[in-house]
Amino acid sequence: MFDRSRILLRCITQALQEAVIAFDEQGQIRFWSPQGIHLFGYSEEEMMGQSVSLLLDSGEADPVDWRARLRLPGPTVAAADCQPWSIEERGRRSDGQRFVMEMNLWFWHYDQERYYTAAIRDQRDRDDQPSSNMRAYVNRIAISALLEVGLEALPLSNKLEVALNIILTVPWLAVQRKGSIFLMTEEGDLEMVVQQGLHSHLLQACRRVPLGHCLCGRAAQQRILLFAPHLDDTHVIRYDGIHPHGHYCVPIIAKQQLMGVLNLYVDDGYQTSPEEEAFFTTIANTLASLVERGRVEEQIKHLADHDSLTGLPNRRLFLELLDQELKHAQRRSQSLAVMFLDLDHFKAVNDTLGHEAGDQLLMAAVARLRQCLRESDTLARMGGDEFTVILPAIGHEKGVVAVANKMLQVIQKPFVIQNVPCRIGLSMGMALYPDHGTTREELTRCADQAMYQVKQNGRNHFRLFQISAD
Repeated sequence: MFDRSRILLRCITQALQEAVIAFDEQGQIRFWSPQGIHLFGYSEEEMMGQSVSLLLDSGEADPVDWRARLRLPGPTVAAADCQPWSIEERGRRSDGQRFVMEMNLWFWHYDQERYYTAAIRDQRDRDDQPSSNMRAYVNRIAISALLEVGLEALPLSNKLEVALNIILTVPWLAVQRKGSIFLMTEEGDLEMVVQQGLHSHLLQACRRVPLGHCLCGRAAQQRILLFAPHLDDTHVIRYDGIHPHGHYCVPIIAKQQLMGVLNLYVDDGYQTSPEEEAFFTTIANTLASLVERGRVEEQIKHLADHDSLTGLPNRRLFLELLDQELKHAQRRSQSLAVMFLDLDHFKAVNDTLGHEAGDQLLMAAVARLRQCLRESDTLARMGGDEFTVILPAIGHEKGVVAVANKMLQVIQKPFVIQNVPCRIGLSMGMALYPDHGTTREELTRCADQAMYQVKQNGRNHFRLFQISAD
């Protein structure tokens, strides 16, 4: 999981006095910062994959009960409910020398697995270190963690969820364990993308926030960090029983483009500090890079998974979605239908009026087909004038037939392309889960065969796959 970001993290953690390590639930070390060799005498190559118990002085005890020594929380404890914790433990260097080490630990989840991060230093170095420098070190660790999240192959919303949790668990900050991140929409307002600990009323009232509205909207409109120690007149979104509190609202800006707003809570009457505001500005700049990279990755993924003309899922994504729907149908003991569609006489229009007119006809046909489907249904383009449909939880054969009849009716109506009336038809084949198959290969083959039979028998109709009497 750390391969893509190890080089960047090594560069960042080079400047820290602490040794920064990460290990999994089994204690296997997955990341080893450059300072690890200075503190323990072990190189990264020596420690990758080794047990974290090697760093603990066992004394007379063997083996080391490393989970208890590090005070790791139980498996039922969620990351959102656990503050970072600090311990002092006996460490052992590679040459056998013992020392007292100070460890700051926290944990997070990735791909349903738990991982731990520890910043470790020799306790003897602590007394000479001013508290401001300690904060600077913690800040660097938080920034490096955000950069690491930005490099992971996760959806943008998941990255922001992890990022928000990192921000809310920085030990020296006075923020409460709740907040949210808004992103700008194409319509020009703010949309709450991730949140932690917010009241259910706010989840609805703050789902979309216009620019200039409430404190978050004002921070976005003015593009400056806004702080309010109380619920003043600028805090227009309220609900019965709301507790007094203050706010940091920090605009997220990349290359002079407003990306969103970071919204954090503080206790009522809290007084801000220049150091805190500077840190939040740095955090917002890091979030801006994370959002920018995440959107580029999502755009690339969308282009790989969708047809460039219609925007519909392509063949690859259709097969992935069909696998997912089949798993849902199996778990819930529900039916499912797969449809293969072919536009009749489309080639004649394309050859007569040209490819531009053909593209316009395809887009118009897709718009009509979508009108016949539910939001939960999937319409995909397999290529050319061939399409597929997934109808989850369709219930029974009559439901599939009803959808097919609607599609025939809307497609048979004339299209006007470049001021020329055009008529096309629709040949459809359908297969049902589990009646005609339980795998995507079986269902797509049956639906394709049924469509072929329709085309062999005059086209412009539909047929449900029939199991041979043989």
